[in-house]
Amino acid sequence: MLKRFFTMSDAERARVLARIMAVLIIVLLYFLGAFSLYLRFRYLDPEKVASSPTPVVLPTDIWEEETVTPTLYPTLTPKPEES
Repeated sequence: MLKRFFTMSDAERARVLARIMAVLIIVLLYFLGAFSLYLRFRYLDPEKVASSPTPVVLPTDIWEEETVTPTLYPTLTPKPEES
């Protein structure tokens, strides 16, 4: 088999080596995926799923009062007296 490989032309030998490398890369990727799944199963706890997150209620007094002085960057929201 090795003798036959060495008697091939360079192009044919390159094609054979490319196929072998492609198969090795695919096998390596499958192995890494299986190893990743094994590690995840072995060392990670299953995630706990909450039924629904509890809403956060903010007090209304944290919002600032509107100032009379002009701001450096005016907003695009029109004031009630302008509309």
